[in-house]
Amino acid sequence: TGVQTCALPISLSEHAWVFNKQKHSVPLLNNWKRIIKDKLWDSFYQEYKNELRQYDAFITCYPPAFSLLYKNFDKPVIMCIPIRYEHPFSSDPYEWEFFNNYIKDGVDSGKIILVSNSAYDKKYCENFIDRNVTYIPSLCGYLDELSNKYQANKNGYIYFSRDPIQKINAIPWKNGNRHHFNDLLRFSGIIHFPYQVSTMSIFEHYYSNIPLFFPEKEYLLNLYQNGSNVLKEISWNIIFGLPSRSTIKTGSNHDPNDFNNIESMQSWINYADFYSESFMPFITYFKSIEHLNEIINLSIQDLALISDQMRKKNIEREEYVNKSWEEVISRIKPS
Repeated sequence: TGVQTCALPISLSEHAWVFNKQKHSVPLLNNWKRIIKDKLWDSFYQEYKNELRQYDAFITCYPPAFSLLYKNFDKPVIMCIPIRYEHPFSSDPYEWEFFNNYIKDGVDSGKIILVSNSAYDKKYCENFIDRNVTYIPSLCGYLDELSNKYQANKNGYIYFSRDPIQKINAIPWKNGNRHHFNDLLRFSGIIHFPYQVSTMSIFEHYYSNIPLFFPEKEYLLNLYQNGSNVLKEISWNIIFGLPSRSTIKTGSNHDPNDFNNIESMQSWINYADFYSESFMPFITYFKSIEHLNEIINLSIQDLALISDQMRKKNIEREEYVNKSWEEVISRIKPS
């Protein structure tokens, strides 16, 4: 395509350790929220214009508002949306609308290409900006060497949860534990009590062909209503203690940020990655802890079958993801 790529070995992420990297200090970006909220595009442009002018386009991921940093470069930006896109503007309707208008103008002029790795965030963003977002799920190709290493066994299960859970026949896996991906392959399967509708861990576990177990929708919402930490990061309003409702007008009858309205939650949870029959089939769902304890007593043959079905689906997903990204990148013309 003629599109150049930047592979600078730097990272601002607190999770850089996952890939054996270190968090770096980058001029003007150590306090990125101030740069964005104070609209210091000119300062960023002056600092990096010589270094970045050689590239045909830019790609931003978390947060999508990083795309504003490239406002003065007059080049295409692929805005990849991995989470609710409006951060850090949730509490400020004026700034949120400013960001929406920036996105809509960019999409309409061809300068911004919208992509989301989450079906939920595709719908969420479309709900507020009335523009199409291309859905391309995460592939996690960096786990290729592990994708065929799962061996069905009776070594027990682990569960991911922000709450300790009594009476569950599985070992808790503490969030933030530093581990190698190989460590997860020692277990028969992974049980999730998700704090989010989309996380990289879920994509990674699915791509590794490890049998996965999730609460049924009704049970998940029941846990949410009864004080559990499930879905407690589904909205920035919850995370930052904001009122239950979006600060700007939504495009649907159910406001995705109206977290106290169970009908809204019920409507939006349908778009969670782990309920997608098209992209994440062969997940096993449970409707109570008792039900979970019953169904995890699967035979080795059952576990092997589930893993094999996931493996075949991941081959299809890889084809879809590669083709979709080729189509996106083909829209970028060399400078």
